[in-house]
Amino acid sequence: MLVFYINHFLLHSTVVILVFVENIFSEVEVTQIKNNELFRNKIFTIFTILFVLLATFVTSIPIEKRAKKVIHVTSPGKGPWALKSDQVVSWWCNECKSDEDVIVRIIQKKSSSSNVEVYKKDGKNAFDGHLQFTIGKDWDVKKKYFAEVTLKSDSKVVGKGVEFGIFKP
Repeated sequence: MLVFYINHFLLHSTVVILVFVENIFSEVEVTQIKNNELFRNKIFTIFTILFVLLATFVTSIPIEKRAKKVIHVTSPGKGPWALKSDQVVSWWCNECKSDEDVIVRIIQKKSSSSNVEVYKKDGKNAFDGHLQFTIGKDWDVKKKYFAEVTLKSDSKVVGKGVEFGIFKP
């Protein structure tokens, strides 16, 4: 609502300034334009007013936030990784803060439409973090898995790693 009032004020200010500029130019005759100190002062005044008006417009109009929070999961890679081996989930997020927490999950792909969570743990530092996990001895070697990192404060901010396989050594 405040933006509406600011824009309304700016619109009326623009009209007043345009009328003022028109009056300035109507007072100056074409023959007086060359090397006329009065004319240069009026031009300077006009450009100053236009600059201030432009600066006011720029600061009053809300701009959408361009960068959105997106979590990028960089590891583990596609493997395959051995059962009972230690792996690390790594992530980064430019717009996240280091004091924000995340939830790290390892998801088993059952089918194209259903997944099962096989590991879950809270992580620190949403900006740039990592968390070690151990591949369970009972995890199905015939299935694919992927790491998922979710911002704890906003479950819509989710990063998904590449699918990886596991094998029995």
